[in-house]
Amino acid sequence: MSVPARAPVVELVPDRLHLLGDGVELDGRISWVPPHVRGWQPMNCYVLREAGSVLVIDPGPAVLRETVADQLETLVPAGTPVSVLVTRAEPDTTGGLGEIARRFPVERLYAGGGPNPFDSFEALGELAAGSGRGAGRRERIQLERTAPGFAVAVGPARGVEILRPSIRLLATWWGFDQATGTLFTSDSFGHSVQSRRDGPRVLRGDDVAPEPVEVIAHLRAKFGWLAHARTPVLRERTRDLFAGRAVTRIAPAHGLVIEGPEAVRAHLDAMDAALHTLSS
Repeated sequence: MSVPARAPVVELVPDRLHLLGDGVELDGRISWVPPHVRGWQPMNCYVLREAGSVLVIDPGPAVLRETVADQLETLVPAGTPVSVLVTRAEPDTTGGLGEIARRFPVERLYAGGGPNPFDSFEALGELAAGSGRGAGRRERIQLERTAPGFAVAVGPARGVEILRPSIRLLATWWGFDQATGTLFTSDSFGHSVQSRRDGPRVLRGDDVAPEPVEVIAHLRAKFGWLAHARTPVLRERTRDLFAGRAVTRIAPAHGLVIEGPEAVRAHLDAMDAALHTLSS
């Protein structure tokens, strides 16, 4: 697996939401991608800014830790406190946490749900123990858990609502930023890849929706249990999650960002069709 030259920061919403990270080459060795798929898959980190507050969502894998931290330094002055929200306690979302903590004081560390010694989130406080020109400390940072339906604050009047998805493997939480209409879907909706290393990292319009067979292949690679699941329940719950919110952007932890109401609707339809086929 090779890493391309560093991608630029993508401004998704001026001054409020930015896309960090980069792509990794698909050569059959990434377990959550179908082995036959080639191209480049974006590994995404998101930065929300509001009234002097900074929230980083999913710092990304260790292989991109310096890239993400360098990108963050172009948005946030050195020494600025930041908060971090992780959607899963897995290496592809948490591997860059230590590097961010070494460069910036980590003010808050968030995850969804409640205290659970078996879901691996609690250990993240040790990864976020800062040093050097960042937090200047080595003590463990207390992880704050946020129950579904409640929000992680970004400034005085903005928050990311924590949601519990039905499509998940280990403990996973989605987030919804009503201020920008962005749904952060962690390891779901990551079925789109770049055809070339310098290709766009954002999909726009309904003409770029995948075929259900493509979505099925990605679902089976990541969520093997779907082969034995009652997918009508998953379809209904996923549809309900979208229906109750004005989602204009899907922001997965890996895969292309899906931008605009038409694209969101098209990819949700493709997901729904894939789950329907899996139940047949």
